[in-house]
Amino acid sequence: MNLAFFLFCLSFRLLSFSPSQLAMALESATENVETERSLRDLKSILISGQQGEIRMSGWGQDRVRVLLKKTVFAETKEQAQALLQKTNLSILETPTTVELRIASARGENLIDRLQTRAKSQIHVDWEVKAPWNSLLDLAWQDGDIIVTDWRGVVRVRNNAGALHLDMVHSKNIDLFLGTGNAELTNSEFGGKIAIQKGNLLVQKTKATSQVYAEVVDGEVRIERCEGNFQIQSEASKIRVAGLKGDLSIRTNSEPVEAKGIEGSVEIQAQGASIVTDFIKPKGLSWIESEKGQVEISLPPSFQGFLDLFSVSGDTVVQFPVNRDRQDSSMFGPEPPGNVIGTVGSKSGVEFRVTAKKYIRVIRQ
Repeated sequence: MNLAFFLFCLSFRLLSFSPSQLAMALESATENVETERSLRDLKSILISGQQGEIRMSGWGQDRVRVLLKKTVFAETKEQAQALLQKTNLSILETPTTVELRIASARGENLIDRLQTRAKSQIHVDWEVKAPWNSLLDLAWQDGDIIVTDWRGVVRVRNNAGALHLDMVHSKNIDLFLGTGNAELTNSEFGGKIAIQKGNLLVQKTKATSQVYAEVVDGEVRIERCEGNFQIQSEASKIRVAGLKGDLSIRTNSEPVEAKGIEGSVEIQAQGASIVTDFIKPKGLSWIESEKGQVEISLPPSFQGFLDLFSVSGDTVVQFPVNRDRQDSSMFGPEPPGNVIGTVGSKSGVEFRVTAKKYIRVIRQ
């Protein structure tokens, strides 16, 4: 048989079974491992895993402690036990980094390794404590990631699984999830969050520098946060409930709801309706819905400039507006959906709004 074709058949067989289906049909062996390593200097912590959960937490000690639960599935109990003994924690320390990963001997050549991989599965759950000021870099294939009480830079790549960051005080984060939900709570950070398919929740968190979040397919929720957030999505519902800071949103088809805002917004939605509620508007806000409608709720004490234009609907403002009238003999009659003028006195607060359908500016 042609070698390339044989390797292809083995790979196809491996991909045709999910990990859970494979595990249910096999025998298993389990072992718990604990190890500890002192660090001479502050390091970057690099950990890579295939299948299993990792719980990562920081502490104020110059050492790394690792607790592992290794579970190996194979066709027989003896094969599982033998493979378990060959599955070990590898710790590689350089002058600048500490790298942790699981190393397993699965055969002497490529064909043996593929055959063993097709008939077995290794699942490892991690619990790691490390110096909290270190740079943390996690690369995961399939499993949940939990990071708590961390103060250094955090980088995460997770192909399939959830992510939860709690009490993370980092000057920069860089997070990527292929499929899975992310929760970021009780933290302070700036940086980037990217999710291909899954929901994002950021709660009780302060953006020390701008946070950029991109969610392709899922729901985005920002609750009781501070700082500046920039959100971009293709097919995600976006809900903001309590933000003391500036907000920027770009989205396509799903509705946008931004309430409890103390700051300014810049929202552009192609086919979605937009609902906003301001506790204390500041500066210049731009809002545009290319195919939907816009509703804005403002405090009774609001003063500022309005420039509102509805393409095919009407515009209603529940405030007395000192309108800037244009010369009808020169420019023609003013469109019914257009309102330009000042509420009260000019205060440095401006709203410039465009919508395909109607626009409502409501007094709270």
